[in-house]
Amino acid sequence: LALSSRNQYLNKAERANAPKLYATLSKLASAISQGNENFLQLQEQAIQELTAEGFSPDYIEIRDALTLETPNSASTTLRIIAAAHLGGARLIDNISAQRALH
Repeated sequence: LALSSRNQYLNKAERANAPKLYATLSKLASAISQGNENFLQLQEQAIQELTAEGFSPDYIEIRDALTLETPNSASTTLRIIAAAHLGGARLIDNISAQRALH
């Protein structure tokens, strides 16, 4: 869990649960690096997983790392960005993902 003033809004149980946001983004990055390119499905799956863990996701998006636009066929380096409420805090995170070469 990143050091942030927002963490003061989390109770002990929420603080223990908060790293699941990063874990979910890491799982997405792994799926992408293994060749999964169904980005909309991956995003929806991640939202469902976080919701099941008690988060209220605002968004999880897979974007081109350079432009932050929706990835196209030339996008090789991606950025997964997310914001989700957990208790009284709005947590934000992002992680790099490398698209599998064909």
